[in-house]
Amino acid sequence: MTGTNCADLLSAETEMQRRSALAMAANRARYSLRELIGTAIRERRKALGLTLAELAERAKGEDGEGVSLGYLSQIELGKNSASIETLYRIALGLRIRVADLFNSIQTPV
Repeated sequence: MTGTNCADLLSAETEMQRRSALAMAANRARYSLRELIGTAIRERRKALGLTLAELAERAKGEDGEGVSLGYLSQIELGKNSASIETLYRIALGLRIRVADLFNSIQTPV
């Protein structure tokens, strides 16, 4: 094997390791955000004295569509990600803005 081929292989291997590390970091960050959002929702719900069922009812839109109790529980536990529409409905049920949810978990840079 020539020096160039060896260097190319090492470079490709290093690039694969870098991409793998970035993917792992992204997964950890995504999980952490999901968990933080869920915790913020749960804390606000409890501060309002609401049960999961009551929040699920309050999160219904004018169309009658809402967030199921089971799905809401999964979101609070950080086991499921919520779409922006679902976060909007939950925020309405909590009587806060979606931005307030994110501001409550934002850490200083």
